Amino acid sequence: MATGFVATAAGTEVLWGVTGVGGAAASLYAVNPATGAVVGKSATGVDSLSGVAVHPTTGVMYATETQRGTGLFYRIDSQTGKATQIGTVGFAIAETAFQPTTGDLYAWAPLAKKLYKINLTTGTPTQLASSPSTVGPSAITFGTNGVLYMVRNNSLITVNSTTGALATGPLVIKLGAVDSDVDNLFATNAAGVLYCGRRSGKSAPTSLFTINAATAALTKVADVSGVAFSGMTFGTAAAPTAFRTPKKTVRVTGPVARIKGTVSSALFTTVSAPGARARTVQGRWTLNVKVKPGRRVLTLTCKDDMGQAAAPLKVVVIRG
Repeated sequence: MATGFVATAAGTEVLWGVTGVGGAAASLYAVNPATGAVVGKSATGVDSLSGVAVHPTTGVMYATETQRGTGLFYRIDSQTGKATQIGTVGFAIAETAFQPTTGDLYAWAPLAKKLYKINLTTGTPTQLASSPSTVGPSAITFGTNGVLYMVRNNSLITVNSTTGALATGPLVIKLGAVDSDVDNLFATNAAGVLYCGRRSGKSAPTSLFTINAATAALTKVADVSGVAFSGMTFGTAAAPTAFRTPKKTVRVTGPVARIKGTVSSALFTTVSAPGARARTVQGRWTLNVKVKPGRRVLTLTCKDDMGQAAAPLKVVVIRG
């Protein structure tokens, strides 16, 4: 029977982002929203992802396809990044957002310039009665108050989530005193703060901003270096769990004890012992620990890049 770490926390909020601009292979990234630092990355196995959103009750992540006209609809395992097709929307989707109370998934179709609800079981879209007119890149998010917000190139509006009609606005988006614009990147964190993003054309970096819902004023947060997001959302990353294999006692004859194990985490993770550290994501780790003759009890620790720790593990090393 393997022994190992037990997670000590349920999870922490991260900004999830997907890539796939221009039909590229898509990856799932986890980002520290306060600093823009990438704290996790996994391959999804598909390309051209956008419209990523996390269900407010179940925590399940969904995403859509933006490049091809088929508009494939996926469920994404946030722990591994793997995308599993659910169905087909039938056309490209640029952005999605969950209504926080009902759990309905709304979607914005950039070519048709229309709002839809998406069936989570089949991917079948249902068009709302009307849609606000847009110019340039557009994205949607729900506030924690249930208000549906839309950024459309350089303006912010609210939308009637029942009819799809314009409710308020537009407000001109400004960074300082200068008119500004954003891409199809819009998300709301658990505290109700609205975030939006802007790429450098179709290239990295992705710049993150908060946007004031009352004034449309942007505040720069950070750049996500080296990454051009095609969609983003907030959600929870679970704390790491890891298991040393296969024994609690390791016997060696030389000065180095090699301890191997695995980590289960969506985020970059560090496993440590006195004088040794190992970095891994969703895989194996190996610690090479210098030991003196005799019996020694090592304390192994496990922490991800958001600071979430697993319970320490005691390992007995006997040299000689």
